Amino acid sequence: MARTKLTSKKWNWLAPPGKLKKRGFKLTRKKKVKKAVKKYNVRRLVRMIDDMQTGERFYEVEWEGYSEADNTVEPRKNLVLDIKGLVEQYERENMCELK
Repeated sequence: MARTKLTSKKWNWLAPPGKLKKRGFKLTRKKKVKKAVKKYNVRRLVRMIDDMQTGERFYEVEWEGYSEADNTVEPRKNLVLDIKGLVEQYERENMCELK
């Protein structure tokens, strides 16, 4: 009976014909593909927006390399993960104006 020789980066297997699929042998090893994550830099926080219904705070964000028309509104909880210092500085400087 002829055997099928399988090779991979680490192992060689010999499997009888027809038994390959039944035993779960794989012909190739999956390669891990890293997805490129594009990072955007914040130029400044334009204004703070409080949602009275949910109590959640949002910020209008101006991005480096983009026009004012491309500003977005982002929830505070997302911004604190990446730019906590900038958010806290904005809040310190602008809380006096709100009182």
